[in-house]
Amino acid sequence: MNTTTAQSEKQAKGMIFFSFDAMNAFKHAIKFKGKNGRLATLPDVVDAKIAADDNDAIWHQYIATKTAEYFGSSRGGNKILIVGHNVGPFADDERVVDGEFKQGFLELGRTEFRKLESGIYGPVEAFDLKDVCSDNSNDYFHLGTAKNLKLLKARLGPRTDEFLERHDKLSQKYLETTKERFTDNCIIQNAHDFSYKFLGFKRGNIKYDKNRVMYVRNCSSHKNLLRHGYYGYLITIDAPMVTHHSHNGWSATGVTSTVGSQKFSDAARFIAIRGEGKLEKLSEGIEGILDDVENNVELLMVPRDPKTTCVQPYTLTQVGDNWFTQYRDEHSVMESGLPECKVVSIKAIGEPTTFRTEILGYYGLFKYELDTVKKLLPDCANAFVMGEPHNVWENGDPKYQEAPITFFNVEINPTKRLLTPDEARKDWERILTTAGEI
Repeated sequence: MNTTTAQSEKQAKGMIFFSFDAMNAFKHAIKFKGKNGRLATLPDVVDAKIAADDNDAIWHQYIATKTAEYFGSSRGGNKILIVGHNVGPFADDERVVDGEFKQGFLELGRTEFRKLESGIYGPVEAFDLKDVCSDNSNDYFHLGTAKNLKLLKARLGPRTDEFLERHDKLSQKYLETTKERFTDNCIIQNAHDFSYKFLGFKRGNIKYDKNRVMYVRNCSSHKNLLRHGYYGYLITIDAPMVTHHSHNGWSATGVTSTVGSQKFSDAARFIAIRGEGKLEKLSEGIEGILDDVENNVELLMVPRDPKTTCVQPYTLTQVGDNWFTQYRDEHSVMESGLPECKVVSIKAIGEPTTFRTEILGYYGLFKYELDTVKKLLPDCANAFVMGEPHNVWENGDPKYQEAPITFFNVEINPTKRLLTPDEARKDWERILTTAGEI
């Protein structure tokens, strides 16, 4: 990652933690940061994106942050949205871990919300929800218009303009290489979970800016939950993605990042920070190791329980130059793609042949039963590799599926196995220590 910070300024190091369960990612991240660290807020991520080159991981992954939004009724009775960076209930890690969540939102007490509203927890910015909706913040925006969005600036922090200008250059760079006939450099979507319909207002009250793309999200499925009570959620920023939207009557291509809500019912990726100062150094941590299994086999190997057995015939997968059995149970009709035990010797048996199976469910997925494979298994073969499948059509309908199949005789090392990605994420401390990352 390129840095422009003066040598005298402190720099902070960040580590990425991901899980398909947001709470697990959160717990791993707060353990890594320790008592003196922090989880990255959206302004932290903005710092890192500005400092990074275009190919750095920080630009190509969505990040959940410790920037939070809290929703409820103000003392005056109107619905408001409060934005804070590591402020309020979400700043208390134990409060989050032990908190009650409904549909992914942290449930708050009225007293907590009043403290937020009064600034007792720390500096926050409050917005009348009617103003948020009239601002039509769910649109895609160009650079000039995005700089004037109050909610977006509250979310992104003091370097909003600098970040948007950098994003604009990154987007323009991509659009110059595309062969799309119509391009439109919208760079940001400022998403939220509310709408005029949510508040009971008519859409006719919304005034559109000529620079905005006409896009409004429908009222969210959790509208009834949010109409009553007090709730909070974290804010996430997506990686820039190619988007297609209407512009001046044409379908145009843009490169856009979305800033929106992170619910604890979803997957999440947090950045845990050790040290003070701006976040300008980032390690992908266990995710970087999982993305490069070929060069990290020994790090991910653990003793295998001798009481367990690998299902035969073995379903094989290749990792670099090495072959492995796949994790699979007897009744699974889909390959996991996850390597388990290393193959120490391999010999092809016969020539590749065609495997045929009836369509098991949706024709867009390739599923097959191991019993069907066993019927084709040659003598001496105890493993196979399934090639690229395809549908066979008759009269416009998919009738069955076929794939090339090659049989092998293999010997495996049954004493060790590779951790699954979920297991590796839980064992991050041992793995990263061994790898010299921490």
